[in-house]
Parts: sequence; structure tokens; C-alpha cells
Amino acid sequence: MEPALRLDRRDGENRLISVVTATGSTSYAYGPDGGRAKTVSTVGANPATTT
Repeated sequence: MEPALRLDRRDGENRLISVVTATGSTSYAYGPDGGRAKTVSTVGANPATTT
């Protein structure tokens, strides 16, 4: 069995900004204090979910 494809992207402060896998993607946004402010996830053809 082959390992699952996963691509991580990080910003200049080494914070995770996106993850892409074979089944979907997740993006992260950070506030001015450095805390995670927004998460947007998409799985397959389903609409994006924002938290």
C-alpha cells in the first residue's frame, strides 16, 4: 500500500497555512496576535466548511 499524498504549506513564521490530500484540502488564516482565526475545509465535491 502506498502512503497517502499530503502537501503542507507554511508561512514565513512556520505556521501551517494549508494541507492538501487526495480527498480534500484545508486552509488556515491567522489573526494579528498569531492565533488561528479561520479554518476552511473542503472534502471531495462537497461545499467548503468554514470555522
